[in-house]
Amino acid sequence: PENSPTPSSCRLRHTGSFVVIAYNVERYIADCLQSLQNQTNPDFEVVVVDDASTDSTKSVIESAIQNDSRFSLIAKDKNEGAHLARRTGVSHATGKYVVFVDGDDRLQDTACEVLSSYASGRNFDILRFGRTVVPHGSANQDTALQEERSFNLHTEDMHGEDVLRSVFSEDFGTRNTWSLIDCMFDGEFVRSGFAATYDEPLGRMQDSYEFFVLASRAKTMRFFMEYRGLRYNLGAGVSGSGLETLQKFEHGHTGIHSSMNAVLRYAADSGDDNMTRCAQWYRHVVLGIVGREWVMRLTETDQIAGMRSLRRVWGDENTAYMLLDPLTARAQWFVDHDAVPSDADPYRRWLTLLNSLDLNGISDTVIQQRVNGFLALKGKLDKHEFEIKQAKIAEQQERYRQQLQLEEQRRVLKTGTPIRRVVDAVFPEGSERRNLLRRAAHRILHR
Repeated sequence: PENSPTPSSCRLRHTGSFVVIAYNVERYIADCLQSLQNQTNPDFEVVVVDDASTDSTKSVIESAIQNDSRFSLIAKDKNEGAHLARRTGVSHATGKYVVFVDGDDRLQDTACEVLSSYASGRNFDILRFGRTVVPHGSANQDTALQEERSFNLHTEDMHGEDVLRSVFSEDFGTRNTWSLIDCMFDGEFVRSGFAATYDEPLGRMQDSYEFFVLASRAKTMRFFMEYRGLRYNLGAGVSGSGLETLQKFEHGHTGIHSSMNAVLRYAADSGDDNMTRCAQWYRHVVLGIVGREWVMRLTETDQIAGMRSLRRVWGDENTAYMLLDPLTARAQWFVDHDAVPSDADPYRRWLTLLNSLDLNGISDTVIQQRVNGFLALKGKLDKHEFEIKQAKIAEQQERYRQQLQLEEQRRVLKTGTPIRRVVDAVFPEGSERRNLLRRAAHRILHR
């Protein structure tokens, strides 16, 4: 890419470099920097990049590091996102090893000492370590424990193409994450890796693009999961769960779209079959993530407007994949529970939205298979719903028949008897004489 930062060519000055990126994290940045100042191994440097914060983040940083020569601040005058902030920071890092830190997290005080000691004598490009997840805001402890389990996975060391495949495919029993902030990188490797990334702002999930580039270039990725060096604040930034505004959702999925396109473009530029396959796998994962956020983050009313936004940015084919995740799961629930959706059920609303998409000539075989699978499931549900409706009609008819039978049993003149035939002949049903006879009989029987 043009305008790439030149990897540091000066001699290594420290064992480790911490690259801290910060944007509007005034509540957390002092604690983050304090965790680095408290490191038990003092042989490190910290490069802090303030991404043009609009709150007091920059002044808090300046106050925290003013008497510590190990810290340097790069204050950007334009907010360009985490990718370019990390790219700027790592180009200034001179350590043998590099660890990225988000400004709303903190590291264990022993991180530099333990990680550098473990790395000594071991060759690697990427060393992944464990994390402790601390819930904040709407995030609860159960969610935090679930996050910990998903990130602190124990797996074998990876080499060659397996490094990329272990994160961006289902080829292994355990899939590793694309998080950068619980990794220590070889310094020269990560500097050259970031120099190879695109010099352009990205949006949400930009770390997935960065890790894709790094993993595609790595020869060895090792694991030291028993050491939980990162204290990750869940819910402090964009993490966590809960409803959000339509505007925030649109900003988020548009950013994800740009990060996904960066991965696809990088893989296409490489001409490498393994990278292309991994990039396509990643694309489908991203579509699923956006689809789940559309369901979980928006109200019923905003979902309709959100669908229009998704179609505009992603196109109908990709939007169909997003919608089919929750729609298929909902349809399967009704099939499994021998039930049918009510008129107010989300299934009805989502199905209407799916029917509004143009799904003629789908180019992606995975998406076409997903559509075919849902249509088969919908056929089962439609058949079941028809059978239930028919059963209800039959039940209503049987109740009506039983009601007529009961009325017949109560009649004095039974249908089919000789006297009934005479009465029907003399007093035809519906005639005035028949009505007079019925009223007279009623008065006699109820004296």
